[in-house]
Amino acid sequence: MVLLDLRWYPLVLLVCLLAGGIGGATGLEPYEFATSWPAADEGLMFPEGIATAPNGDLYVTAFDSGTYHSSIERHAADGRLLSRIALPVNESWEASHPMDVAVNRSGYVYVTDAVGGPGRRGAVFVLSPEGVLVDYWQPWDAADQALVYGIGIGPDDHVFVTDYNADTVSEFTAGGDLVAVYGGSHGTGPGQFSMPVDVAVAADGTCYVSNFVQGTWEESKDRRGYITRFVPGGSWTGWEFDGDWALMTCLDDSGRLLVSNFVHHGAAVTPIRGVNADYAVYTYEADGTLSGVMGSRGEAAGQVERPMGVVAGRSGEVYVTENAQRTVQVWRPYASPPGPLSASFAAYPQSGTAPLAVRFLDYSTGAAGWSWDFGDGTSSNEHAPVHTYQRPGHYTVSLTTVDLTGGVKTETKYDYVVSTGPAPTPIQAPVAESWANATKGPAPLVVAFTDESTGSPCGWVWEFGDGETSSEQHPVHTYTAPGVYLVNLTVFAASGSGRTEYPIRIRVAPDPRAPVANFTLSRDFGAAPLYVKFTDTSVGSPASWRWDFDGLAWTTTASPTVVFRRPGEYAVTLTVANAFGSSTLTRNLTVTGAMAHGSSGPVVKIVG
Repeated sequence: MVLLDLRWYPLVLLVCLLAGGIGGATGLEPYEFATSWPAADEGLMFPEGIATAPNGDLYVTAFDSGTYHSSIERHAADGRLLSRIALPVNESWEASHPMDVAVNRSGYVYVTDAVGGPGRRGAVFVLSPEGVLVDYWQPWDAADQALVYGIGIGPDDHVFVTDYNADTVSEFTAGGDLVAVYGGSHGTGPGQFSMPVDVAVAADGTCYVSNFVQGTWEESKDRRGYITRFVPGGSWTGWEFDGDWALMTCLDDSGRLLVSNFVHHGAAVTPIRGVNADYAVYTYEADGTLSGVMGSRGEAAGQVERPMGVVAGRSGEVYVTENAQRTVQVWRPYASPPGPLSASFAAYPQSGTAPLAVRFLDYSTGAAGWSWDFGDGTSSNEHAPVHTYQRPGHYTVSLTTVDLTGGVKTETKYDYVVSTGPAPTPIQAPVAESWANATKGPAPLVVAFTDESTGSPCGWVWEFGDGETSSEQHPVHTYTAPGVYLVNLTVFAASGSGRTEYPIRIRVAPDPRAPVANFTLSRDFGAAPLYVKFTDTSVGSPASWRWDFDGLAWTTTASPTVVFRRPGEYAVTLTVANAFGSSTLTRNLTVTGAMAHGSSGPVVKIVG
């Protein structure tokens, strides 16, 4: 008989346990909540985007929903507020809606502003490392209705910017010259984006784009976001987001992608890959493999309500802006704490409707291997597994841990997870949804609106954006004047009321049959008394004319002659019209000299 040397017994025991079902850490990498600190917590400010600088400082966009005096905050890595950078303001415009922020290798700060800047169009503001405005770009035409949101910087300092409305990602040089525009059509196929929120650029130039939802609003009520992976000028791939609606994204130093999650559907979304849709941030390998999750929905420490910006720090920590609590949360990869061997665990959620996906967290010390018994006949040797209970029931869960000396510890929690059957459907207020058969065209534009609300509404109020309303369920409305109109629907039922979360945008161009005003002057400068011949050159067959001479005289003559008897600046306005519309044009002229002494009569007189 061969005797076993007892000095090797602990190692042999550990090998047997590993082979028999207790394993080292595998599966999703768990993160643990480290701390949080206030950000954008003055007045009505809310933190949105976040970025790290080369020196480790953090920049946070602070959107002020009250006074619109938004700013950029610079924090140390430990949360200390170092400075607050005011965004540019002048007499006619201000940067009012900062969304995201990125910092290049030289420390220059790039800020996207959704609808701020001149003309209330989207803009990119560039600040020096000292926080001084050095440039801003507005390559988007006013008619584009751009909604500039996310921003990322590539290895060559090229800047990539998402346009949520246009389904595009634009690439610029560091100086703001447009290099290329990617996408432009709506969807998740090659060359498409679906409401792109943010973009992150890898060291090899590969771009990762977080798309808010898949398809249109009507198509995506129960669908998740989508991650697009594309190489500029090359391949396009992607995968379905494991969370709910995909928000902001970044890459860490190892090339893993981090995406923050907007929880809208919550438990209503069926778990995919065994993971619920209510974590704060999801991490992926470059090929789309889910590698980690952090946070959960709630208001306690380590939970989130509205995670927004996400960025990876220099030491593996992850910073998340919490919009509802107005904080920056700090997360770090979980490391088994040293100490005597113990077995300790927790789970979230502990109850819910089947199929119930539960995340188990290990809080043991000194462990080198783990074995989970979920109480439904299944087990796992992952460190922090996620398990889905398919049937209703009360489940007892056990965790067994081992250390490198062969020690074994077990913790059992009886009836720990409770999975229930479907709950009775509560009476819910109606949810307003609307559709239009046309969203742009020349005036007069006839639009048929369709009510697609749920919850059996019995009353409707349509607001067409031009001052007109309707109480019909499926109204038809005619827009007679050019402009951009936002259409809202409010529905009513015995259970309550609901209003469309996102209005329909109707763009109406001028009627091509309407005239376009234009005219010439025989002279626009001279001494009093100044005789001027005005000649109508309007196009589009006007049927009527009205000339207004700075409120001092008017005429309906097509091409009048007028004398200006007093020095001054005069605004001359011509309005032309026909059965299909009208148009107005104003030009200025200057009269010099002095009015003759003792002269009388009107200052401006029509003489022909």
